[in-house]
Amino acid sequence: MMARGASVAERQFIDAVARRVVELLESGRGKGPSASSDAGGECLTVGQVAERYCVSRSWVYAHQRQLGAIRMGSGPRPPLRFDSHVVAEAIAAMAQRAPAVPGHAEPGGRGRELRLIPFEPVDQPQRS
Repeated sequence: MMARGASVAERQFIDAVARRVVELLESGRGKGPSASSDAGGECLTVGQVAERYCVSRSWVYAHQRQLGAIRMGSGPRPPLRFDSHVVAEAIAAMAQRAPAVPGHAEPGGRGRELRLIPFEPVDQPQRS
């Protein structure tokens, strides 16, 4: 038994692990090495989320709340973990809300519009 009570983040992580174990047991897929790792519901690191969705690590950190981040421990910068199902749903929702207008920022961006600066072409001297 633990000497102190579990933090909220620790309880969330324990609950997520317990739910995943129940899912595996109910589906019968947790019976050996044949269980697929692509089944989803796995716990992902920041780097794994960034690689899987072709975004930067800084983008993952900036959108950690929307992606359902689970803080592992306490302190100013605890490691983050993500449930793959939650991340997939969040990314899909962001993609649906993305503006279809060319020149706008990517989903989750700051919404800045692309502006081109008008210029006058300058005649360049011919090089010989």
